[in-house]
Amino acid sequence: MSDLECPCTVAWLGRRGRTRLLAAGLLGLSLVTLPGAASADEGLGTSAPPIANQQSAPPEGCFDTPVDDPSVNLGCAYFTMTVDVAKLEGDIVFGDVEPGFLRADYGRARGNQPCDAGVDQFGDYTCSGAIVTESRLAVDPLVATPTVVADGIGTVEAILELTMAEPVFAALSRIEQRLYTDNFRRFPLFFETGASMSVRLADVRVNGASYDVGPNCRTQEPIDTVLYGSSGQAMPEQPGEYSLAYGGTLTGSATIPPFTGCGPNGSLDSLITQAVSGPGNAIEVRQGGVCFEAGEAGCPPALPET
Repeated sequence: MSDLECPCTVAWLGRRGRTRLLAAGLLGLSLVTLPGAASADEGLGTSAPPIANQQSAPPEGCFDTPVDDPSVNLGCAYFTMTVDVAKLEGDIVFGDVEPGFLRADYGRARGNQPCDAGVDQFGDYTCSGAIVTESRLAVDPLVATPTVVADGIGTVEAILELTMAEPVFAALSRIEQRLYTDNFRRFPLFFETGASMSVRLADVRVNGASYDVGPNCRTQEPIDTVLYGSSGQAMPEQPGEYSLAYGGTLTGSATIPPFTGCGPNGSLDSLITQAVSGPGNAIEVRQGGVCFEAGEAGCPPALPET
């Protein structure tokens, strides 16, 4: 097999013990072809997701990704998002009561791109090409019900609702074809998505006492973040690795903006801003595997691992 060829169709034993048939472009659930392989229009870029195992029906709305031109490759997954707020003791877990719901349209490959030679834990390698694909994602509003400790304030309980600023946002997957000096090949995957979201605060209790923050206590502007994930191979093999198809862990960080609309005439804005807002807040997203529309493979979607 030359440097520009790909293992176009491979049977894998899925992590949940079932055999799945994947086109190479779907290994990271990015509809791609490796350099020198057939183009997207020739089949690999529009290959069906893994063959169905006929488990059970998908959840309602699983394939209703709100795009005008949906592809044939739609799916949904459950996830949680943990925010380690720098000013607070204790994590805020969105999806702690009911997991978040992600819907995805996997789209088409953007095309082959050059990549650099380098060295990693496996040794020196050359890189004969990289494939970048764009998926479109949608996330329903999700809720957190944390109990945290705020410095100088005390124990704080609240309900937080997170809402995406846009109904659909993009995610990029990049698969590199690396050839090592011992002729060993690897296909590492790198995932990136930028998201913009707002947070609304309600039912606030401080040291057991209720505070009326009103219905519109929220971040003054959206919270912007970029989340990253990767996998040593196009299909994850190790804990903590990630691909859109099989889930895993994404990480990032964000600055929390000031709050506004909190309390009568904004009387609690400064207090909440002082307690919560600022930079350096670590984010971790844990996603379960995707339930695919094609054959309803992987349905219902698995809950994320804790």
